[in-house]
Amino acid sequence: MGRASGFIITKKSINFKIRYEKNVFDSRKADLLKKLEHGKMRIDLAINAQTKEPVGYCINTIVYGPAPEGEIDSLFVHPGFRGNRIAEKLMKLAIEWFDSNNIVTRKIVVAAGNEDVFPFYENLGFIINSARWRISHFKNHVFLFALLF
Repeated sequence: MGRASGFIITKKSINFKIRYEKNVFDSRKADLLKKLEHGKMRIDLAINAQTKEPVGYCINTIVYGPAPEGEIDSLFVHPGFRGNRIAEKLMKLAIEWFDSNNIVTRKIVVAAGNEDVFPFYENLGFIINSARWRISHFKNHVFLFALLF
């Protein structure tokens, strides 16, 4: 499933193809573990009832600080199972978890090339808060951020 997820993002994100190809599990794991130093994590899995195989997941973190913040770190549903509202159900579980922990600020980072997911997040109450542009030695790149207040 991880390879499929990386493949989809790599195909869509022309400007960041190299970044996503090199963002292997060990590096993503290290980033998530660093968040755990000042917070907690929850991983929800969507399991196929017939095969008992995972078909989707949502990784969420809460980082405590002056202003505690919840983040949807990763959301993925296998392409063969999309259109069944699995992603919506996973997101609602994440939002319920943030609510139960009194987390008001919730964040999702959407990579450039994946703008087609904006309506999905907007339907869940998220709004685009800012966009950051980066100039590197390759080309102009954009990171798009969505925050819910």
